[in-house]
Amino acid sequence: MSATARDLILDRVQEDAVLRGFGALSVDELADPGKVSRSGFFYHFHDKSDLARAALVRFVQAGHEGFMALVARAEDLSDDPVERLMIVLQLVSKRLEDAGPKPGCLVAAACYQDRLFDAAVREENRKAMLLRRHRVLDLLITAARAQPPSPDTDLDDLADMLTAVIDGALVIGRIRQEHGTAARQVRLYRTFISILFRE
Repeated sequence: MSATARDLILDRVQEDAVLRGFGALSVDELADPGKVSRSGFFYHFHDKSDLARAALVRFVQAGHEGFMALVARAEDLSDDPVERLMIVLQLVSKRLEDAGPKPGCLVAAACYQDRLFDAAVREENRKAMLLRRHRVLDLLITAARAQPPSPDTDLDDLADMLTAVIDGALVIGRIRQEHGTAARQVRLYRTFISILFRE
């Protein structure tokens, strides 16, 4: 089983687990007969929990690297912490818009279905959610040091709010069959943040 075939399985998990749930995925479907044998599947993944863990790690790593690339770009464009925060949010919105239709978030899907997994997968997912929060919180803390928000607002809640906005918008967009919802909601979040920081 080549690395490419392994990646194809993880790609399928990322989409199907959000659309149908991890519990609905079968090894036979994921092995994709004609490309990967069942024995080849189990060579790389001991069971569905192991597969879920690998999919989550890859999903989170790609998301983290993508987000940090946006932060680096914002740092190149501005020395002002509040302006950098605004740039990052604009870039997040643009990335969501350019990505096209998304079925949802793998981390959120795993949260809703956590009873299907062992403790290691649940811990991996918990760390993923906290990593999201810390990435945004770091930007908010730096911005608040330069320009305290008015009225005074809990920065932890503001960091959580972005995750809630994106994941909630993906659900709404799926219901409405309209992929631009998440990008528009992030732009509204950006407007709210700009009012708090009077940018």
